[in-house]
Amino acid sequence: MDRGIVYPGQIPLDTDVLNTNQRTMIALGYALQAVLGTGTVVDGLACIPTTPASLSVIVGPGSITSLENIEATTYGSLPSDTTDPLMKMGINTTSTTFPVTAPGTSGQSINYLIEATFEEEDTTPVVLPYYNSSLPSQPYSGPANSGGAQNTTRKQLVELQLKNGAAANTGTQTTPAVDAGWVGLYVITVNYGQTQVTSSSISVYPGAPFLAAKLPTLAWGTALWPDTGTANAVAVTLTPPPASMSALVGVPLKIRKGSATNTGATTINLNGLGNVTAQNPDGSALANGQWPANGIATVVFDGTELQFQSATTAATTGWDAGNVNNLGTGLTLTSGTLSVSISLSGYATESWTTAAIAAATSSFFGTLSNVTGSRSFGVTYTNSTGGPMFVTATGYSSGTYQNISLEVDGTTVSSFWSGGTGGGVYLTVSGVVPPGATYIVNTGATGPENWTETY
Repeated sequence: MDRGIVYPGQIPLDTDVLNTNQRTMIALGYALQAVLGTGTVVDGLACIPTTPASLSVIVGPGSITSLENIEATTYGSLPSDTTDPLMKMGINTTSTTFPVTAPGTSGQSINYLIEATFEEEDTTPVVLPYYNSSLPSQPYSGPANSGGAQNTTRKQLVELQLKNGAAANTGTQTTPAVDAGWVGLYVITVNYGQTQVTSSSISVYPGAPFLAAKLPTLAWGTALWPDTGTANAVAVTLTPPPASMSALVGVPLKIRKGSATNTGATTINLNGLGNVTAQNPDGSALANGQWPANGIATVVFDGTELQFQSATTAATTGWDAGNVNNLGTGLTLTSGTLSVSISLSGYATESWTTAAIAAATSSFFGTLSNVTGSRSFGVTYTNSTGGPMFVTATGYSSGTYQNISLEVDGTTVSSFWSGGTGGGVYLTVSGVVPPGATYIVNTGATGPENWTETY
């Protein structure tokens, strides 16, 4: 930001003050652009019914920020600058009231549009004293002692206006178009016979550029919020507190579950605003264990429910240098048996032996079984081993074109075609069958010549 320099004893100039004002405005404009960009943004300007209700609405105080020029006209002794763009803010500190009229024909309705634009105007005229060189003790009244008033403030405002739509059969009425250089804020719908405007008559104009969030509320979607509730009734306190749940629509909230894993359908209460159901994107309730103790989940309020986006187990086992007490010395070898013991501060010690590790992993690293004698092509089997199973099957073709395929739960996971070679050929397929899944090998080849299963 530029700053002027003045010196003791110099004659003060009007441009000293004007430049200070303008440079401050330019600095604020670039700060606004850094935060809001160059699009028009509206803050405040809430539209509400009158009290008591009447056929009028009130637009409250607020602001509009838009891209303008530095000076549309001369500013005192400073020249206009219509070349360089600058974000400017117009401010209304008082409310504006707009009266509306109901249609005069039964069965009809009318839409009114409230729109806004940035307005800059010179105002507050005052008859100023001027230096009288002939008689300094008696200043002139106005320039050249003319007595004329001069504007003393260049004001930046929100200009508001109400546009009338055309009355039409209810449901067919249209909203007036937004004028060039303006932005639509609200639509007021008034029906035949209506004598009061209520909140239900007022709606935000589609695409109205209201400021979506302010800096303090950005913490809602960036911080990690602790749960202080119970297993199936999560309770969270956000800072700053939202005025209502509607303020949280679309905000991704990251919540660390308390010390109890959920056992089924779960609710979340944010700042005492009431229990809201946490549900999966398909609308189903949370399943038993879906949100583990100390797990971190992202939830988004859709206006009705809290959509459960994801959950991960938090690092509650303390795998960091601050609470690992005994890791390097937790390995022992006794009579040929290796034992692994890990002790973490604040948590129970966990120990495993080689036998336990082998038992835990045998379902995946099992042995190969030849089941040729008990398997047939075209027959459906079920993997009831409790773990994944790798299947390999081989058939024989006498030389004609032939296919062999492995299907798991009705989906082909592997297939092979043989060419018409004029001689015999072996056809083989293989694939993984998940636990509980059905599997079948289909082919016109003879066999099976060989069928193995590893589980």
